[in-house]
Amino acid sequence: MNKKVNRKNERNITREFTIISAVLFILTLLIFFTNILPQPVSEKVMGCLTFAVSSWFFIDHEIFNNTKRTVICVLLSLLFIVWGINAQHIFWITLANFPLSSIIVTLLAKKYLGAKLDIIYETNWDRLFWLLLFVIITLVSVFVCNPILKFLGFI
Repeated sequence: MNKKVNRKNERNITREFTIISAVLFILTLLIFFTNILPQPVSEKVMGCLTFAVSSWFFIDHEIFNNTKRTVICVLLSLLFIVWGINAQHIFWITLANFPLSSIIVTLLAKKYLGAKLDIIYETNWDRLFWLLLFVIITLVSVFVCNPILKFLGFI
């Protein structure tokens, strides 16, 4: 019975992930490669998308239970980094690092907290946990990802 529930839950996660990731890829590519929106509006929309993707990565941490989904998430986050480098402004580059930073922090939290992560999500401490994760993600973006991009000559 438990295996049946797990398989059904896995299928639901896969279905939701497929829909959400396809919409995000299409929307990101549409905004990035076409000039439908003026540049200031496009930057703001991409900034909102960056926060949405980052939030999705650490709210729905179960998407990282599968290697294929993890690789797709990394590719999506790299697409945002390419957009940030193309924007050539330090604020947008830092913001574009948020999805990759979210993946790093989420995978580390899953590795070191394990089942405790699910317990934290279900308690009253979850708001404080979200704030702590957001601060850590920001620090990783500013003090890890940005220096790496600067070292590689992209900034």
